[in-house]
Amino acid sequence: MMSFWPNAHALVTGAGSGIGAATAIALANAGVRVSIAGRRIDALKATAAALGKHAGAVVSIDVTGEAAVTKGIAQIAAEAGPIDILVNNAGKAGSAPFDKTGAALWADMLASNLSSVFLVTQAVLPDMAQRGRGRGGNRASTAGLTRDADVAAYVAGKHGVGGLA
Repeated sequence: MMSFWPNAHALVTGAGSGIGAATAIALANAGVRVSIAGRRIDALKATAAALGKHAGAVVSIDVTGEAAVTKGIAQIAAEAGPIDILVNNAGKAGSAPFDKTGAALWADMLASNLSSVFLVTQAVLPDMAQRGRGRGGNRASTAGLTRDADVAAYVAGKHGVGGLA
């Protein structure tokens, strides 16, 4: 079993399904109060139900926008308290052969998979530093360790997460 601070509070982004939801549930099972964020509020509510008594705030946030992230993190802190553990899990996959990857897909993949990690971490980190307490983790992908011309924009974003960490 994982060991955390007494009354630890985690935030998991991209927690509406998949690995994000599983991470949130695992943290709750370890006794951590867990707030969750993502784009799809109905999916987030389903994950929150699985968190039971360890559910914290449930907030729909577009993690690709600085203003939305700032507002969402403030809402989470107001509803559930300071964040002690940050799990940057939000992201999405888009694919196209490199020669068919347009600027819009490129920008979307970098915003969703890399800039989101930067924005959320920057919003959470000052409070952690002030309190002298906090941990963070960034979910990347083994795709960030490979080359694949059919998902070049996704691979670049995930590779960037490793570099940012």
